[in-house]
Amino acid sequence: MRVEASARAVESPGVITYYALQFPTARLGIMFRLGLVFFGWLRISAWTGLVLWIALQMLGAAMQVGGFTNVSAFAHPGGAGAGVAVWFLRRKLAAGAG
Repeated sequence: MRVEASARAVESPGVITYYALQFPTARLGIMFRLGLVFFGWLRISAWTGLVLWIALQMLGAAMQVGGFTNVSAFAHPGGAGAGVAVWFLRRKLAAGAG
């Protein structure tokens, strides 16, 4: 089954994590812009997107600890954990129904 996704940036850690676990080979389109000028598209797998998202969250957490931002980057792993929990629950329910 081929799944293709194209959407604006998703800011829900649970959704990002669930999607990457459920559809690891799905291709995500990421648009890069430079100012108002369109620059181009980068196509990556959902799994790669999750890894990049985790790296950005780690950077945000380091910035929070260093006092550079007031954004609570430490709340995002909890949302990602919820995405993992829902993914495991759905897999377990699907295995029991089949």
